[in-house]
Amino acid sequence: MSDGLTINSAGFDAALLRLLASSKRSAVAVMKQQAKLLFVEVAKVTPPNHDSTTGKAAERNAKQKISSDQRSIYGTPSLAFDHLKAKSEPAANAFWRLYQEGDTQSASAIVRSNLGKSFTAFDGGKVGRNFLAKRRRSKREVIYYVTEPQALDTHIKDLQQHIWWLASGWAPALRALGAKAPYGVGKVPAPGLLKVEATDQRIVITMSNDVRFARQVKDIQRRIDFALKKRTGTLQRTWDNYLATMARESGLKKTG
Repeated sequence: MSDGLTINSAGFDAALLRLLASSKRSAVAVMKQQAKLLFVEVAKVTPPNHDSTTGKAAERNAKQKISSDQRSIYGTPSLAFDHLKAKSEPAANAFWRLYQEGDTQSASAIVRSNLGKSFTAFDGGKVGRNFLAKRRRSKREVIYYVTEPQALDTHIKDLQQHIWWLASGWAPALRALGAKAPYGVGKVPAPGLLKVEATDQRIVITMSNDVRFARQVKDIQRRIDFALKKRTGTLQRTWDNYLATMARESGLKKTG
């Protein structure tokens, strides 16, 4: 898909070619092994993984952020009570009594007159999507208070179920290569693909993540470049060690 991500093994061809020159294994076998190692590294840096925070810790942080973001937009009845109490305890008590009695219209009037905000049914996350997507908020401030806190809780849990959606887009390719996916990758059935092209002239292994919003994720290309750089560095060190070994065995001094 056009919005997805594609990682092509040609990005570190030079290092791979040097490795192939020193290996007794077939070119396809070497390429698949190196692709497996590279693509696992890519999966490890795909959100919710971030820098040194990966796996269960990343999952825990992502869930906490989702909850915090949503609750900074939608206030619960108890939060409305606390905010009202800071202004007027009688108003807060009247609000809570009306809310408990099911008179949300009168309770909403108290919230509106004292806090200048609405107290109404949860909108299913529409306001939250608009504010978070457009990054318009300069400060964390409740937009409105919801009359059904259980609906907000359910919405947050639903969002948290999709934490691994982007990272799981790499799972189909990792499975095809026989690689062990990092924690969380593959938790949900996200779309992805592995393609291997082998001819007399070249071998290209491509892993694609076809999650629709993949390219829109902030910092994703930097993360991928980091994984490529890490694997390329490992290949370079392998080549350097090979040259050093050859030099010792032949009695020659390594140069360059």
